[in-house]
Amino acid sequence: MNRAQRRQSAKPASRFDKNAGLMAFHTRLNLHNRTQTTQEDLEILMIEYYMRLEELTKGRLSGDGFIQLVEANFFGFCLAARLHKFSANEETAQAFEPSQKDFEDAAEGLQRVGERYQKLAKFGADAEGIKAMRESLKWVKELIQVSTRDHVQHALMQAEVMTKDKLRSLYASSGRRIA
Repeated sequence: MNRAQRRQSAKPASRFDKNAGLMAFHTRLNLHNRTQTTQEDLEILMIEYYMRLEELTKGRLSGDGFIQLVEANFFGFCLAARLHKFSANEETAQAFEPSQKDFEDAAEGLQRVGERYQKLAKFGADAEGIKAMRESLKWVKELIQVSTRDHVQHALMQAEVMTKDKLRSLYASSGRRIA
């Protein structure tokens, strides 16, 4: 074996995934995007949530749709908290305070939906739960309209983590595994 072959064989395989690196780079770029959200951004984010709420009211909601509704509620809660934290004055911060109760009511309604699914193997909600989810989505829409893209993206990522953590804890308590 000559010197070039020895050098080549001694090198460990590269573990750097260029696609993952590019994705991380673009994510960091987007996280610092201070431009205001557009109407198109709002529609892209909200259409799925409203569709899932409509499916819930008609009794056709799937498991993935239920998870999307939970994530939407977490997203709104995280976005309100983020805007409260970074608001310029106290009046603006106080404007987001009433949203907390609406998000908590929606979370309780979604918990009842989940409990009903455990009993009947079908997603369904009472009128109070649907009303709470509508209020929650109304807040989400209002919060997105006054947010920058980086606030929205941070809140979405935080909501995704919260949803996964909640799912893991539910699966752990039931003895099932989750990826």
